[in-house]
Amino acid sequence: MTDVTVPRTGIATGARSRWPGVVPVVIPLAFAIGAMVILLGMAWPVNVVILAGAVVGCLALRWPEVGLTAMAVAVPLQDRVQGRVGSDDVTFSDAIVVAILCAWGLRSLLNGTWPRLSPVTAAYGAHVGVVALSIFVAGRSSLWSVETTQWVMGFAVYVLAHDVLTRRRGALTPVVLTMVAGTAVLSCYAFYQVQSSAGPESFRVNGVTRAFATFRHPNVFAGYLDLVVPLALALACGWIGGPRGWTTIAGLPRAVIGIGASLAVVAGMGGAVASQSRGGWLGLLVGCGVVIWLTGGLVRLVAVCGGVALAILILASPVGSQITGRVQTATFDPGRATLITPDNFAVQERLAHWRAGVAMAREHPWLGVGAGNFRQRYREFTTSWRFRVARTHAHNAFIHAAAQTGLVGLGTYSVAVATVGWRLCRRLRATRGTPSSVVVIGVIGGCLAFATHGLFDYLHAYDLPKQLGITIALAEAVRSPAAADPLDRL
Repeated sequence: MTDVTVPRTGIATGARSRWPGVVPVVIPLAFAIGAMVILLGMAWPVNVVILAGAVVGCLALRWPEVGLTAMAVAVPLQDRVQGRVGSDDVTFSDAIVVAILCAWGLRSLLNGTWPRLSPVTAAYGAHVGVVALSIFVAGRSSLWSVETTQWVMGFAVYVLAHDVLTRRRGALTPVVLTMVAGTAVLSCYAFYQVQSSAGPESFRVNGVTRAFATFRHPNVFAGYLDLVVPLALALACGWIGGPRGWTTIAGLPRAVIGIGASLAVVAGMGGAVASQSRGGWLGLLVGCGVVIWLTGGLVRLVAVCGGVALAILILASPVGSQITGRVQTATFDPGRATLITPDNFAVQERLAHWRAGVAMAREHPWLGVGAGNFRQRYREFTTSWRFRVARTHAHNAFIHAAAQTGLVGLGTYSVAVATVGWRLCRRLRATRGTPSSVVVIGVIGGCLAFATHGLFDYLHAYDLPKQLGITIALAEAVRSPAAADPLDRL
């Protein structure tokens, strides 16, 4: 029997012969969808959303890395390009993700391949399963479906990203560079929002608008920066004092990538400050500190000395007074008799939500009150009359998991977090001292920043689960410690 060679791209030789008959069908299909959008007279931006999803899906069928890159671009546009079809919202991000998932599924079917899985897939999937099972205790199934969909989409994006990045040589490069470039672009837009006071009155603190970029809330913007800024910092640190052997990325000189990443870090840090998210600040402090520490060498020494000097300079400036004033209002006092003032209102509101979440978990210990039903049941479990209006979440990822999915959900969520940490540590050991380690270090910093921020906000909502799935998959895809190019050789 003749052996069948499997190329690096992961496309079986037998399956490759099917493509000449598929592509001529797919391209006219894309044009047909575009014509349908125009002829049906769909209003803007629904027509653009559907057409963009169709085009990107067709491209992803042939080049999966194009689809994954488009997904990274689409994440920040969740709340900017959307419309309504019937009673449902259709967003650019959702259309892109659904189209790419369909293309990826069709491609896998034609190639006769199964997705490449990992321990993270099992742990992540287990928690998504528990979230889905909570429908049996959910008071309102419509709220359950919204949150469950967010978890399912984040899980699907991780599985897709892991499969594509581990199969396609060169797929890592455009995704990472897109995330780094997006950091700079979104931060510049955030500076404009602060300068022009663009935003609702509720986003103003001490007369200064909190930047939110293209996201619906400053804390969500800060959560996005938690994931991407440490990755950019890892590239910059790798250029300054990282392992030798890293010469070019995607044909660009090492210095070009290093300088570009450094500028993105500066912009991203400024964007985080402009968001005025104290959880985001703490997250970036932890994440970036870990990146610098793991890089080691000259980078660690210079960063410690420079960080102290920069902190003194900032605190002595007018900006420093704004920052210290914002931090001082974050003092947590668990006592229930604390006098509520405008300065500590946000902190006390968080504490009220924490207490309500714990009370929900005590009252419903196994599966909680059901996914998405925290806000619906909040009034039953809060004792503070000042905070009777609920936010959509418990302001803490672990408390939120316990409240909505009980001890079972809290357990699976904790296992998923621990599994991600274990896998990242293994990837770091495997790539330690090699050019490939810069990506792993950046992902570790981003995940730690995200987790730290998650102690004060619930970030597994909106479009951040998709970005988190892509970020974790980046580290999983780094397979060759001897690679000279940390982003291109898998």
